[in-house]
Amino acid sequence: MADHASRTPPSPCIIVGNSDFYGLGIRLGAYLQWFTSILAYNCSIIEASSMRGVNTCFQLATVAGLIGITVQHRQDVHAIDVFLLIMLALGASCDYCTRPSPKAADRSEAEMRGSWWIEAVGSNSVTDLVRMSVAAAVCAYGAWFTFKGIDGLKRRSCGDHGFIFIFAKVRLDGNYRVFIKFVFVVGLVLFSIVVLISAYLIYGRYLLLWRRWWDPDNRESQVENETECVRPSKAKVVIAMTAFVFFIVTIEVTLIWSDVQEVHFCNSFSQLFPLIIGVSNMLRLLYKLGIDIWRGKLRFT
Repeated sequence: MADHASRTPPSPCIIVGNSDFYGLGIRLGAYLQWFTSILAYNCSIIEASSMRGVNTCFQLATVAGLIGITVQHRQDVHAIDVFLLIMLALGASCDYCTRPSPKAADRSEAEMRGSWWIEAVGSNSVTDLVRMSVAAAVCAYGAWFTFKGIDGLKRRSCGDHGFIFIFAKVRLDGNYRVFIKFVFVVGLVLFSIVVLISAYLIYGRYLLLWRRWWDPDNRESQVENETECVRPSKAKVVIAMTAFVFFIVTIEVTLIWSDVQEVHFCNSFSQLFPLIIGVSNMLRLLYKLGIDIWRGKLRFT
């Protein structure tokens, strides 16, 4: 009896997490991909193009998982599960601010933009448009989640929804819920603006290409193609890295504070696959940058 009484009872607030959605391998693969994209945007425009595609796949897979657990298994899903997937989906967008400003194909396209802030905010890449559209959709989902959805999700056995990191240890369903609502609504507005501006830039580019295809002799306004890598400002890099660190800290600290178990090991194929992709992309980019530095094509100033 004495031995039984001396045993420490298990915590009633432990959550058995879903390793297929945010296990250690999946998280590490995502973090590596985010960092690789930031590095590629700053040092290798050619590699940045492929990194955008991989990042988009990671983001779409996370959103698909988010929608799947909400629609099919809502009664068995903890609010922390949804919050973590939202953070993983939004974190894939933190490299967007380090992208090079979209280049104009000719003076007509440059005049169409009309203002420097359109170039600073928008992108004429279809992949970036898809990524920002997904980010806007995730913010819309996050707004629904914080306004209404969280109330229908499963609580921990101790009665709360767990604790998250928002620059402090706060309850997911506590007073900070109003602040989280505000963040998601503002994020939805900002991402929607980026989507609209990017759609405008893409429309203008393809319209000009269509006109040029019908009138190939009209090339007097064409701008010479630049082959050098466009370096974004240090401020953009700092912003991207700050967002990168914030999302990682938010996810990892939330897992600890909410006592989420069974997600700290990489022991299944569903976790190894994204991890291998993240590691291989990182190694490929480092090899490419090493070759460029050796050949003198890349210089750090």
